[in-house]
Amino acid sequence: MVDHTSEELLHNIQSDHEELQFMHQVFAEILGGIVEQAQEVYVREEIAKGMAEVATPGWDYLVGFNVRAAAEEEAAAEYAYWGLAGDEYY
Repeated sequence: MVDHTSEELLHNIQSDHEELQFMHQVFAEILGGIVEQAQEVYVREEIAKGMAEVATPGWDYLVGFNVRAAAEEEAAAEYAYWGLAGDEYY
């Protein structure tokens, strides 16, 4: 067994303690980075949800508008095919 002086042991303890503090700081910085990225992902997800909620009625309206326009064009073509004016049929 190797005998160490009290000063050497105290120095070793202080050195280990400083290393442990450094490791805690590094781990805290890593955890902070993870939290920051997770918050950004959450915010992006919430923004996407909000945009989808706002855009969905608009897209639904446009789809309905296009369907109605296509149906009107089809009806006008059908009336023209049979030689009927659109106003006479209604």
